[in-house]
Amino acid sequence: MRGSLWLRCDVGENPEGAAVVRSDAEKPALTYCQLMTRLAASPALAALTAALLLAAPAGAAISTPQRISPSDLRVQTIAVAAGGGRTAVVMGTFNPKPDPDQFEVLARIGTGSSLGSVHRLAGNGSVTGVAVGADGTAIAGWTQTIGGKRTWRVAIARPGKAFGTARTLGDPGVFAGDLAVSPKGRIVAIWRARSTDHSVRVAIASPGGWFGGARTIGVTRQHAPAVVAAPDGTVVATWLDTPPAPQPPPAAAPSDRTAEIRATTLASTASAFAAPTALASFTYWGDATPSLATGPGGVVVSWPEPMTTVRKLVRLLPGGSFESPLALTASAPIAGIGLSNELALGLPPDLTINALWQEARTTNAESGELASAVVKTSSRPAAGEHGAFSAARQLSTAGWLAGGPQATALTGRTVAAWGETAKTKPSRVRVAIRSHGSWTLAAPLKAPHLDTGSVSVAGGNTAVPVVWIQQSAQPLPGGQAYLATYRPS
Repeated sequence: MRGSLWLRCDVGENPEGAAVVRSDAEKPALTYCQLMTRLAASPALAALTAALLLAAPAGAAISTPQRISPSDLRVQTIAVAAGGGRTAVVMGTFNPKPDPDQFEVLARIGTGSSLGSVHRLAGNGSVTGVAVGADGTAIAGWTQTIGGKRTWRVAIARPGKAFGTARTLGDPGVFAGDLAVSPKGRIVAIWRARSTDHSVRVAIASPGGWFGGARTIGVTRQHAPAVVAAPDGTVVATWLDTPPAPQPPPAAAPSDRTAEIRATTLASTASAFAAPTALASFTYWGDATPSLATGPGGVVVSWPEPMTTVRKLVRLLPGGSFESPLALTASAPIAGIGLSNELALGLPPDLTINALWQEARTTNAESGELASAVVKTSSRPAAGEHGAFSAARQLSTAGWLAGGPQATALTGRTVAAWGETAKTKPSRVRVAIRSHGSWTLAAPLKAPHLDTGSVSVAGGNTAVPVVWIQQSAQPLPGGQAYLATYRPS
């Protein structure tokens, strides 16, 4: 008798309850699949079935999680960036034994999951972020109190080198700083001045050089400035511009109560940012903080429409102009329980937009206890301004509480990660990959006592580092930092 054998991967539920979509042939081992057999006379077919299951090409590899923080320190904040084959991790730590109030800023930089030794950047400080360019240039930033004044400090790692000496950047009392590195190593820093006008300031460093003088690009009451670099070297900055605050009587009420999402670009060959563009305006702006995402498919500015479940997204077009806003129905934030409710975006080079977000519900209107929290996703194909997002679907595991997702993109795929917790099971990190229109879930990464709010990813040239914090014993906060790296085959 003759038999037949095939591998079937269908939309459905895996044994743990997570929805899984059809696998592509390149990655069946990452999907819940059923190997089907038809009757055969030879027992060799059963052996072949088992061999195929074991030898099926995974299409990707995720390294075993490794601890990357010193065992005697506790990590409270962590940031990761990747580019040019390098991965940079910056951690805000403290030693719980001699002085829990003494924080240190530590950094490690290397290739993929092979990081160099720990580098102490500052004896006291709070991490603001890290960025890496495609040429391997990296910069880390943190705030630090020096002489009683809040200052912003940065350290630069030139291609192939470790982080250099820390230097002060920005104005005294700087607030909300962000950093970006272009593919050729030009660094841009943006921050909000801690002054009466709360202006947005920028400084630019040429490849291999230090920053020039700071320039103001947004005046009056600016909030949450952010900056990223596009693959073509264009740098995009955005912020929330709010009207003057009302003053006590007898001062007259402000004539304008309109807030705006503003954005501006710095072309790869330009020395100054273009005039800011208003992307949106509203009279109530309580939760309308803009965010930036970058990837092989370009740059997207996004923000929540106040008092709604709608997110607006604007793509940067070639030439430096912005596309008309796109609407995505996601989930409304739940006030007062510490959920950032941010939108995670994967931007692959085919111009698809893959969006992920956390949808959470509490036990009742007055409670801060989560009854459910899931990761949902929706995608928009590259269909011009009139393309619509697909219907939202759940990506996280049913019965688990999922943290907010993070996402990035490589050539041909989007990679997302988030944490999951359950009352009776150890917490874990999930990694999902979207390729050729389908999502697949990798096997869970064990992460006991996971801080689901600490999970972060970074898009490099060929790999995606994923970092997180696993909490230590109480009563002091913080824990140990871990790294796993996803590499497509």
